[in-house]
Amino acid sequence: MGTKDPRADAEKYLEQHNVRGLFKHLSTKVLFAKPEDPKAFLVQELKKIQECQQEQKPVSTTEIIVVCT
Repeated sequence: MGTKDPRADAEKYLEQHNVRGLFKHLSTKVLFAKPEDPKAFLVQELKKIQECQQEQKPVSTTEIIVVCT
């Protein structure tokens, strides 16, 4: 990062961290499940993702790395 174009920096960051894929995954999960408490549901989903990454489990999704198999 660190270019003079903040938009290019932001785009690079989003790509490097798969932020769009993560949001797509989370919105799909919440719309499919329609939980009573969507915020709590999303927090739990993020915790699952974090655990998978910490344990370096294989992941699968239509996006890049989001859900444990």
